[in-house]
Amino acid sequence: MYFKMKLTFVLTFLCLLSLKTFSQTWDTHGNNSASLGNHMIGCNVPGATNDSLLLISHDSARLTIQSGGKCWFSKPLGIGTTKFGNYMLSVNGKARAREVVVNIDVWSDFVFDKNYQLPEISYVADFARANHHLPGVPTAKDVHDNGVSLGEMNKILLQKVEELTLYIDGLNKRITDLEAKNGKK
Repeated sequence: MYFKMKLTFVLTFLCLLSLKTFSQTWDTHGNNSASLGNHMIGCNVPGATNDSLLLISHDSARLTIQSGGKCWFSKPLGIGTTKFGNYMLSVNGKARAREVVVNIDVWSDFVFDKNYQLPEISYVADFARANHHLPGVPTAKDVHDNGVSLGEMNKILLQKVEELTLYIDGLNKRITDLEAKNGKK
Protein backbone atom coordinates (compact mmCIF):
# COMPACT_ATOMS: atom_id res chain seq x y z
CA MET A 1 0.00 0.00 0.00
CA TYR A 2 2.88 2.38 0.81
CA PHE A 3 4.34 1.79 -2.66
CA LYS A 4 1.01 2.59 -4.36
CA MET A 5 0.65 5.80 -2.36
CA LYS A 6 4.21 6.82 -3.17
CA LEU A 7 3.74 5.98 -6.87
CA THR A 8 0.46 7.93 -6.99
CA PHE A 9 2.16 10.97 -5.43
CA VAL A 10 5.10 10.76 -7.84
CA LEU A 11 2.84 10.43 -10.89
CA THR A 12 0.68 13.34 -9.74
CA PHE A 13 3.78 15.47 -9.24
CA LEU A 14 5.15 14.47 -12.67
CA CYS A 15 1.86 15.34 -14.29
CA LEU A 16 1.82 18.76 -12.62
CA LEU A 17 5.34 19.38 -13.85
CA SER A 18 4.47 18.30 -17.38
CA LEU A 19 1.49 20.64 -17.60
CA LYS A 20 3.59 23.80 -17.21
CA THR A 21 0.63 25.66 -15.74
CA PHE A 22 1.85 26.64 -12.28
CA SER A 23 1.23 30.29 -13.09
CA GLN A 24 -2.43 29.61 -13.94
CA THR A 25 -5.32 29.39 -11.48
CA TRP A 26 -6.34 25.89 -10.37
CA ASP A 27 -9.79 25.14 -8.97
CA THR A 28 -10.22 22.39 -6.40
CA HIS A 29 -13.94 21.71 -6.41
CA GLY A 30 -13.78 18.50 -4.39
CA ASN A 31 -16.82 16.27 -4.44
CA ASN A 32 -19.35 18.90 -5.48
CA SER A 33 -17.78 20.27 -8.64
CA ALA A 34 -20.35 21.92 -10.88
CA SER A 35 -18.17 23.08 -13.76
CA LEU A 36 -14.88 21.97 -15.17
CA GLY A 37 -13.34 25.37 -15.60
CA ASN A 38 -10.08 25.60 -17.49
CA HIS A 39 -7.88 23.93 -14.85
CA MET A 40 -9.02 21.89 -11.88
CA ILE A 41 -8.35 18.98 -9.58
CA GLY A 42 -11.42 17.24 -8.26
CA CYS A 43 -13.81 14.31 -7.92
CA ASN A 44 -17.32 13.75 -9.25
CA VAL A 45 -16.64 15.64 -12.46
CA PRO A 46 -17.71 14.36 -15.89
CA GLY A 47 -15.59 11.32 -16.67
CA ALA A 48 -14.76 10.52 -13.05
CA THR A 49 -16.23 7.90 -10.77
CA ASN A 50 -16.70 8.38 -7.03
CA ASP A 51 -13.34 6.76 -6.37
CA SER A 52 -11.40 8.79 -8.96
CA LEU A 53 -9.39 11.98 -8.74
CA LEU A 54 -9.05 13.90 -12.00
CA LEU A 55 -6.50 16.54 -12.91
CA ILE A 56 -7.92 18.65 -15.74
CA SER A 57 -6.05 21.26 -17.73
CA HIS A 58 -7.23 23.19 -20.78
CA ASP A 59 -10.65 21.50 -20.38
CA SER A 60 -9.13 18.05 -20.87
CA ALA A 61 -8.47 15.31 -18.30
CA ARG A 62 -4.71 14.84 -18.05
CA LEU A 63 -4.45 12.41 -15.13
CA THR A 64 -6.93 10.04 -13.50
CA ILE A 65 -6.12 8.39 -10.18
CA GLN A 66 -8.42 5.73 -8.72
CA SER A 67 -8.49 4.89 -5.03
CA GLY A 68 -7.19 1.37 -5.77
CA GLY A 69 -3.94 2.86 -7.05
CA LYS A 70 -4.61 2.63 -10.79
CA CYS A 71 -3.75 5.80 -12.63
CA TRP A 72 -3.41 6.84 -16.25
CA PHE A 73 -2.51 9.80 -18.38
CA SER A 74 -4.65 10.75 -21.36
CA LYS A 75 -2.05 13.05 -22.92
CA PRO A 76 1.67 12.57 -23.67
CA LEU A 77 3.96 12.62 -20.65
CA GLY A 78 7.54 13.80 -20.75
CA ILE A 79 10.08 13.06 -18.05
CA GLY A 80 13.11 15.29 -18.48
CA THR A 81 11.92 16.36 -21.94
CA THR A 82 9.22 18.30 -23.74
CA LYS A 83 9.82 16.49 -27.04
CA PHE A 84 7.12 13.83 -27.36
CA GLY A 85 7.04 13.06 -31.09
CA ASN A 86 4.26 10.51 -31.58
CA TYR A 87 4.86 8.89 -28.19
CA MET A 88 2.67 8.85 -25.09
CA LEU A 89 5.78 8.59 -22.86
CA SER A 90 9.10 10.26 -23.56
CA VAL A 91 12.01 9.92 -21.15
CA ASN A 92 15.27 11.81 -21.46
CA GLY A 93 17.46 9.63 -19.30
CA LYS A 94 17.56 6.13 -17.95
CA ALA A 95 14.43 4.17 -17.10
CA ARG A 96 14.23 1.07 -14.94
CA ALA A 97 11.57 -1.59 -15.06
CA ARG A 98 11.20 -5.09 -13.75
CA GLU A 99 9.52 -6.13 -16.99
CA VAL A 100 8.65 -4.59 -20.35
CA VAL A 101 6.06 -6.22 -22.61
CA VAL A 102 6.09 -5.24 -26.26
CA ASN A 103 3.24 -6.36 -28.50
CA ILE A 104 4.23 -7.22 -32.05
CA ASP A 105 2.12 -8.61 -34.91
CA VAL A 106 4.63 -10.79 -36.78
CA TRP A 107 7.20 -13.05 -35.11
CA SER A 108 10.25 -14.74 -36.66
CA ASP A 109 8.97 -18.31 -36.78
CA PHE A 110 8.62 -17.91 -40.56
CA VAL A 111 12.30 -18.92 -40.75
CA PHE A 112 11.22 -22.52 -40.13
CA ASP A 113 8.59 -22.53 -42.90
CA LYS A 114 9.32 -24.96 -45.74
CA ASN A 115 9.26 -22.12 -48.29
CA TYR A 116 11.70 -19.87 -46.39
CA GLN A 117 14.77 -19.12 -48.49
CA LEU A 118 17.70 -19.23 -46.09
CA PRO A 119 20.37 -16.87 -47.47
CA GLU A 120 23.59 -18.56 -48.50
CA ILE A 121 26.17 -18.12 -45.75
CA SER A 122 28.65 -16.74 -48.30
CA TYR A 123 26.12 -14.01 -49.20
CA VAL A 124 25.67 -13.12 -45.52
CA ALA A 125 29.44 -12.98 -44.96
CA ASP A 126 30.03 -10.85 -48.09
CA PHE A 127 27.19 -8.51 -47.13
CA ALA A 128 28.52 -8.10 -43.58
CA ARG A 129 32.06 -7.39 -44.80
CA ALA A 130 30.81 -4.78 -47.29
CA ASN A 131 28.18 -3.10 -45.10
CA HIS A 132 29.44 -3.69 -41.54
CA HIS A 133 26.10 -5.16 -40.42
CA LEU A 134 24.00 -8.22 -41.14
CA PRO A 135 21.29 -8.17 -43.82
CA GLY A 136 17.98 -7.02 -42.35
CA VAL A 137 19.62 -5.46 -39.28
CA PRO A 138 19.57 -1.65 -38.91
CA THR A 139 22.84 0.19 -39.31
CA ALA A 140 24.53 1.93 -36.40
CA LYS A 141 23.66 5.27 -38.02
CA ASP A 142 19.98 4.30 -38.33
CA VAL A 143 19.86 3.33 -34.65
CA HIS A 144 21.69 6.50 -33.63
CA ASP A 145 19.42 8.74 -35.71
CA ASN A 146 16.06 7.00 -35.14
CA GLY A 147 16.42 4.81 -32.06
CA VAL A 148 15.36 1.19 -32.14
CA SER A 149 12.00 -0.47 -31.61
CA LEU A 150 12.49 -3.13 -28.93
CA GLY A 151 9.83 -5.40 -30.42
CA GLU A 152 11.15 -5.12 -33.95
CA MET A 153 14.78 -5.56 -32.86
CA ASN A 154 13.93 -8.67 -30.82
CA LYS A 155 12.14 -10.07 -33.87
CA ILE A 156 15.20 -9.40 -36.06
CA LEU A 157 17.61 -10.90 -33.51
CA LEU A 158 15.43 -14.00 -33.14
CA GLN A 159 15.35 -14.35 -36.94
CA LYS A 160 19.16 -14.30 -36.98
CA VAL A 161 19.34 -16.88 -34.16
CA GLU A 162 16.90 -19.15 -36.00
CA GLU A 163 18.90 -18.74 -39.24
CA LEU A 164 22.08 -19.62 -37.33
CA THR A 165 20.33 -22.72 -35.99
CA LEU A 166 19.53 -23.79 -39.55
CA TYR A 167 23.13 -23.11 -40.67
CA ILE A 168 24.49 -25.16 -37.75
CA ASP A 169 22.03 -27.97 -38.50
CA GLY A 170 23.21 -27.98 -42.13
CA LEU A 171 26.85 -28.08 -41.03
CA ASN A 172 26.08 -30.89 -38.58
CA LYS A 173 24.49 -32.94 -41.37
CA ARG A 174 27.55 -32.38 -43.59
CA ILE A 175 29.89 -33.44 -40.76
CA THR A 176 27.79 -36.55 -40.07
CA ASP A 177 27.80 -37.45 -43.80
CA LEU A 178 31.58 -36.92 -44.02
CA GLU A 179 32.17 -39.06 -40.92
CA ALA A 180 29.97 -41.82 -42.34
CA LYS A 181 31.88 -41.65 -45.64
CA ASN A 182 35.21 -41.93 -43.84
CA GLY A 183 33.98 -44.69 -41.51
CA LYS A 184 34.20 -42.54 -38.34
CA LYS A 185 31.52 -41.95 -35.78
